[in-house]
Amino acid sequence: MINKLKQKHVIALLGIMVLAFFLNIYNIAQDGWGNEYYAAAVQSMMQSWHNFFFLSFDPAGFVTVDKPPFGFWIQTMFANVFGYKGWVLILPQALAGALSAGMIYLILTKRFSKAVGLMAALFFTLTPIAVAVARNNTIDSLLVFDLLIATWLLFKAIDERKWKWLFIAAFLVGLGFNIKMLQAYMVIPAFLLIFWIGAKVSWKRKIVPTIVAGVIVGCVSFSWAFAVDSVSTEDRPYIGSSEDNTVMELIFGHNGVSRLVGGGGGGQGGQQQGGQGNQMMVPGQGGPNGGQGPSGQGGTSDGQGRFGQDGPNDGQGQADGNGGGMDNETGSESILRLFNQQLSGQISWLIPLILFTCIAIFSKVKSFRLTRKQEMTLFWLSWFVPMAIFFSFAGFFHRYYLVMLAPAIAALAAIGLEQMWKDWKVGETWRKWLLPVAWITTVVYEMSIVWSYESVRSWMIPLTAIIGVAGLVVLFLNTSPQMKKIAAILGISTLLVAPGYWALTPIIYGASSSLPYAGPDLDNDQKGGPSGDSSSALQDYLVENYQEESYLVMAESSHDVSTMIIETGLPAVAYGGFNGGDNILTLEMLQELVEEGKATYIMVSNRLSQDIQDWIRENGELVPESEYSDENTQSMEKSRQQGPGKMGGSSDLYKLN
Repeated sequence: MINKLKQKHVIALLGIMVLAFFLNIYNIAQDGWGNEYYAAAVQSMMQSWHNFFFLSFDPAGFVTVDKPPFGFWIQTMFANVFGYKGWVLILPQALAGALSAGMIYLILTKRFSKAVGLMAALFFTLTPIAVAVARNNTIDSLLVFDLLIATWLLFKAIDERKWKWLFIAAFLVGLGFNIKMLQAYMVIPAFLLIFWIGAKVSWKRKIVPTIVAGVIVGCVSFSWAFAVDSVSTEDRPYIGSSEDNTVMELIFGHNGVSRLVGGGGGGQGGQQQGGQGNQMMVPGQGGPNGGQGPSGQGGTSDGQGRFGQDGPNDGQGQADGNGGGMDNETGSESILRLFNQQLSGQISWLIPLILFTCIAIFSKVKSFRLTRKQEMTLFWLSWFVPMAIFFSFAGFFHRYYLVMLAPAIAALAAIGLEQMWKDWKVGETWRKWLLPVAWITTVVYEMSIVWSYESVRSWMIPLTAIIGVAGLVVLFLNTSPQMKKIAAILGISTLLVAPGYWALTPIIYGASSSLPYAGPDLDNDQKGGPSGDSSSALQDYLVENYQEESYLVMAESSHDVSTMIIETGLPAVAYGGFNGGDNILTLEMLQELVEEGKATYIMVSNRLSQDIQDWIRENGELVPESEYSDENTQSMEKSRQQGPGKMGGSSDLYKLN
C-alpha cells in the first residue's frame, strides 16, 4: 500500500514537472529576442572578455546595462554553446522557472506531506507571472530559482545543525544579489527569523553563524561592484543609469531608493522608468519625446488594466505599446494594490487563502511553542508579508517583479488547504467550516478578476461554476474516502481554471517581450503592436558606410540601437544609456572620438547639451534623409517642425568625418 502511494506521488510530481516544462519552454522561439536591451548586451558580451566582465550594453564597451552581471553571464555562456538566438537567451530562465516548481516540492516535503508539496508545485507552475517571466530574457526566474535553492539549504542547516549549509545558502543569496541586486535581499527577514526560531541550539550559539553568514552575503554581494568601481573610468564602460558612474550608486540609487520612492532613476535624465522598446528611432518618426518610446507609442489604460496605443506615457511607457505609464502598469500605491486589475491577474489569485491558512495553522499554537510545520508556515509568511508591503507601496516597479511572491503564495495556499481539509474531515469544531468558506471566498474573488475580461468571462465563469458546484455537492453529500478525493480534486481544479488559462496566454498569444506579463490583454497587444522594422533602411545605410575600428552610429538611447547591435554585431553606441537620460557624452569626449576616427555618424538628440549640438552643426555634415529612408519615412519627416534654437529635427543623422 505504501509503495503504491509513493508511486502515485512520483507520477503526480512528474506530471507537474512536465506541465512546468511545457508552459515555460514550449515554442519560446515565438517570442523573438525577448527584451532587446538585454539581448543586445549578450551580443556585445560575446565579443570580448572586457565586455563580458563589465556587462557592456554595446560592442564598443561604451556603457553598461543597469543590472548586475551573473544572470547575463549565464545567458552569454548558453549563447556560446548553442548559438546566438532569441530562444537560447530565454532558455536559462525557462529551465529555472520549471525547476523552481521542483524545488518548492522538495522544500515543502521537508516538514509537510507530499500532497502539500505537490499542491504547492502545481500552484507555482500555474502562477501566470511566473510563466511569463520564465519565457523571457529578463532574469527574475533565475533569481527565484537561486533563492529557492538557498531556502532548501537553510532548512537543511537547521534540521541537521550543520552550519556549512547555512553558509552555502548565504553564498547563494549573495549570488542572487549579483542577479538582481537588492531584490535578492527581500528574503533575508524570513531567513533570519526561521534560523533564530528553528535552529534548536542556544541563542549564544546562533550569534557566530549568523555573523559569518552575514559577512558571506556581503562579500559575495559586493565583490563585482567593488571590482568594477576600482577600475579607472577610462578603462571601463560608463555605468548605465547611475548618477556618478559607479556601481554602488546604481545599487542604492536607481536600483534601490528609486524603486521605493519612485522616479526610476535613468541617470541624470531621470527617464529610466520606461520599458525597453522594440523599435529603433528613425529620423522623422517623432524623435526624443521626453522619455517616451522611440516611436512615441506609449500605452494608455482603459481603466481595466489594458493598454491601448498612441497615448501619452510621460516617459514611462514602452515603444511597443505594451507597457503604459507607471500608474497604468501597476496602479496607485495602496494596501489593496495587489488586488487591482493591473496586478491581480498576474499573481493574486490565491492570496485570499493565505488569511485562512493563518487561522487554520496558528489557531492551534499552544504556549507560544511552534511545531515544525508552524515554523515553516511562519517562514513563508515572513517571505510574503514584507514583499507584499513593498509592492503595495513602492513608487516604482514592473509587474514581472511580482514573481518574487509566487513561491510564498503557492506554499501558503497548499499548507492551508491541507490543514483545512484535515479539520473538515474531523469536523469537531468551528474549524470545520474554514475549508468551504475559504474555498468559496477565493473562487468568488477569482471570478471578480475574470469578470473584467469580456472575451473570456462568457465561458470561464460557467465552467468554473460547474466544476465548483460539482465539488461542493460531492463534498457535502458523500462521505466515502474515494468521493472525498474526487471532491478535493474538483475543488483544486476550480481554483486553477482561471489562473491556468492566464498562464497559457503567453503561449497562445505570444509574450510581451519588453515587460513580460500574462493575461488576455496579450491578445490586444499583439494585434495592436507595430508591424515591421521601419528603421531597416537606416541600418542598411549605416552598415554600407561602416568604417572598421569606428562606431556604426552614436544615438540617444538603447531603443535606437538595440536591434542594430543584435542584427549586425557592430558597435552602435547609445550615448545617453538605456533611455537617453545618462549624461555620458561631453564635447571634449566627442571631439576626441572624432579625432580617433571612432565617431563617424551621430543621431542628434535635443537632450544633447547646446554646445555639443552647435559643434556638430558647425563641423558635421547633415546626411540627406533621402539617402537612408524610404518614402514613408520621408513623408513623415515633412510634418516635423523645427523648434526654436534646435537643430533641424530631433533625430537628424550627421556625418562627423
